Amino acid sequence: MVFPVLKVRFIAVNDNYDSEQLESSALQPLDTMIKGIVNEAYAKDISRKIFTAKEIQRKNGLYYGNVPPYGYCKDPADPHHLIVNQETAPTVREIFQWKLEGMGNFQIARLLNERNIAAPMRYQFLAGAVKAPRYENSIWQGITVKVILSNRTYTGDLAMGKKRKNLSKNLTKSRNIPYEDWVITENTHEAIISRELFFEVQRICMQELEKNRASRHCHSDIDSPDDIFAGLVYSGNTGLKMYRTRNYYEKHGMKYRYTTISQRDADYSKCSIVTIKEEQIRETLVCILKKQMELALELNDYLDTVQEHQTFLSRKEALEKQINELAARNKELTSMQADLYLHYSEGLLTREKYLAQKEEYRLERLSSENRVAELKSTLERLKIRFSPHNPYIRLLLEFYKGDFLSKDLLHRLVDKIYVYDSKTLEVVFKYRDEIEPILKFRESGVLQ
Repeated sequence: MVFPVLKVRFIAVNDNYDSEQLESSALQPLDTMIKGIVNEAYAKDISRKIFTAKEIQRKNGLYYGNVPPYGYCKDPADPHHLIVNQETAPTVREIFQWKLEGMGNFQIARLLNERNIAAPMRYQFLAGAVKAPRYENSIWQGITVKVILSNRTYTGDLAMGKKRKNLSKNLTKSRNIPYEDWVITENTHEAIISRELFFEVQRICMQELEKNRASRHCHSDIDSPDDIFAGLVYSGNTGLKMYRTRNYYEKHGMKYRYTTISQRDADYSKCSIVTIKEEQIRETLVCILKKQMELALELNDYLDTVQEHQTFLSRKEALEKQINELAARNKELTSMQADLYLHYSEGLLTREKYLAQKEEYRLERLSSENRVAELKSTLERLKIRFSPHNPYIRLLLEFYKGDFLSKDLLHRLVDKIYVYDSKTLEVVFKYRDEIEPILKFRESGVLQ
């Protein structure tokens, strides 16, 4: 009922049904609807059975995850039982000990990276447990450390049911379950750390969280200036988008940085630690744009004379001549096609010869028309590029006496800003192909 009103064509390949085919059986739409209802009920029934099976496994203290927590591996004799991984368990103990000694999550992550210890997903990739290429170069992040520090599994207790999805109850997306509703079974496997150490670390983490919340609330009334670089800054090493972050310092006030580590990144394993001060990006762009504007002023004066340059005039005349010649040929082909049909109708040509000649003329006309369009585009581009109306130069001159580092200017001029480290930037302009031909023509007289 809905699709016909919206003029939507519906195709069910498996049912051999197409709403546009008049020969389709009148009962086919009903068959399709019934099958859809049955399939939905079947899917919900399977979901209910899977949910019930996992519920039983949780209550029995059986592990059913795909990838075991870092520090553990699955028992070869029983995949629902965890055993200590002697290669990675010492790293888990060190992480908890460092946190107990007062180290921050990002500080711990940096230390692990400096020691060249494989991050959890990279370790699984190297072991062949996961195949996705994005995990090959994953590194330790603060969020990775945070997840390990909050995992009670390391005490020998199995905490399951943290996220749940149940199609039979119309829960089509995974949702986080409150801590009090987790299913925790004690002493299901060998512990890596003691419960005392784990809960002491949880107390430290909670204190840090409350302190951070208080700090954010304390300075929440400070309005941030407009993010003029939003959507332009990317990591030069990974191609990941960088986001603006801010931190408050008692002596220096609020400071802004761009970093690839953001709460908006869905996959932290793909991130590499790249940060840069916003002031540095601003200073670099100011310097680059000043040079661009100086060049625009210089070329603006030069382009006033190019229109009378003999090389430019010759190139322009040559293009116009080619366009006129092709246009004349198209007109000739049109006349020849008309004569061709006349000859065929008078019996001077056989049908086969008529069709063959007609196709030959058609292909020639098509090729000629495409070539005319291409030449006209080249001519128009030549006129605009080598004139004072060059869009790139006009855009730069428009902001020459104003706020040349406005958000509007940046997004009209700049394609991307690549950051390779805290001191290395690469700015890619949208009109980067407009200046080089002018400079080359001025230096060598070669016209492109």
